[in-house]
Amino acid sequence: MKAEVVVRQAEPMKFERVGNLVYELLAEIYPDGGYKRDVFVETARVLLTGNQGVWSFLATTRDDRDVGVVTINECAAISS
Repeated sequence: MKAEVVVRQAEPMKFERVGNLVYELLAEIYPDGGYKRDVFVETARVLLTGNQGVWSFLATTRDDRDVGVVTINECAAISS
């Protein structure tokens, strides 16, 4: 049976979930990276609770299990 996945913008109070998912992704891809989970959680807190031009979207199952994350940010490009 397939689990239905819902993607919603992460509210600022969900920074811990966002930080943990990003940490788990990078730790899986780069196991020798020496990443520290608490640094990712704190960075997510700062970015999501401030006016930083950063948004995260959590992918969750109907029973609220996290299965993915997307983070986007404002940026500017200078071109001619």
